[in-house]
Amino acid sequence: MYMYGYLFYIPVNLIYAAIFGIKGLVKKRRKEYYFFVIIFGIYLNLFIEKAFFPVFTDGADQYVSLMDHINLDLTSLFCDTPYQIIGNLLLTFPVGILMAFVVDCSNSVRVGVSVLFSALIEFVQLIMIVSLHLIDVIFDVHDIVLNVAGCLLGNAVFYAACKLYAHAQDCRCGNPVIRYLCQVCSNCADRRSSLYGTD
Repeated sequence: MYMYGYLFYIPVNLIYAAIFGIKGLVKKRRKEYYFFVIIFGIYLNLFIEKAFFPVFTDGADQYVSLMDHINLDLTSLFCDTPYQIIGNLLLTFPVGILMAFVVDCSNSVRVGVSVLFSALIEFVQLIMIVSLHLIDVIFDVHDIVLNVAGCLLGNAVFYAACKLYAHAQDCRCGNPVIRYLCQVCSNCADRRSSLYGTD
């Protein structure tokens, strides 16, 4: 059995820090940007841990057929427990919201990338099933639907919040993090690139 420990945690975070650190230096981002990079990094680590771990390889010798680990039946979607439904929705709800503060892109690009990211979770699990012969993981179409729905819901709530509150906020606030947040929200509300004017 593998947990999301140092074996995975260290390389994942080194790669993440290198990507966003180099990107921030090249773009000459202010320190507020790095605050949100840290927040997004914390979320990604929790996401990876909840979506993929623990990995049980002990029972790989009991693996029989790939079809035993695939569920493509959409009709039973609402037979899932409330915990499963809410859990899958919440797992991807923050993706698009947090992405707005660290990735300079338009609303439509951010929604597209976050939806793709949400859908890919199950396909990564499918690769794990095929390659590691995991018997405790299922490629479930329910999870794809709920993950994408959670992501779209998060993006919609964030956009609505930006439209409602961005222009009401005082962007001259003394706190630089609040000013950064306000600027990103204002950009999203006006359909500009999310990090426009934050350099």
